[in-house]
Amino acid sequence: MHYAPGLESCQLSFSSFKPCTAPRPIGWLLTISVNCVLSLAPYSQWQNLSFDLPLVMFAANQLSNGGRKHTVINEEETR
Repeated sequence: MHYAPGLESCQLSFSSFKPCTAPRPIGWLLTISVNCVLSLAPYSQWQNLSFDLPLVMFAANQLSNGGRKHTVINEEETR
């Protein structure tokens, strides 16, 4: 199967990229801001990388207004 979403038109009324991985497990990411405000957010674009030194990665798209999600801001500010 060849899929080039930026180059080919899609005959579906929705993006066919997300259903390529189904079911998508939801990861709940909990972060805390510099002001100690908790943010619990569901992410479908995440993956566990390792269990012997537990590592998780996630991808956070921009908000529809171009802003950044609280999870990303909290992670960058608090490390």
